[in-house]
Amino acid sequence: MLGVHRQYQHSQMPLKILQLMPISMRIMLNQLLIVFLAGIVGIIVTSIMVPMFDIFNQVQ
Repeated sequence: MLGVHRQYQHSQMPLKILQLMPISMRIMLNQLLIVFLAGIVGIIVTSIMVPMFDIFNQVQ
């Protein structure tokens, strides 16, 4: 039973950290995550589009 309680405490740890953070830090963290994910999506889109344009240029 004690192991289940500790697992619950560990699973709640990130929520407690977020609750203790000031609101301005949470907003900044959100914005940084959005920029980071946008960068990853941009890299994926670029890695798909560049070979497509290379193939189109070889056909012409």
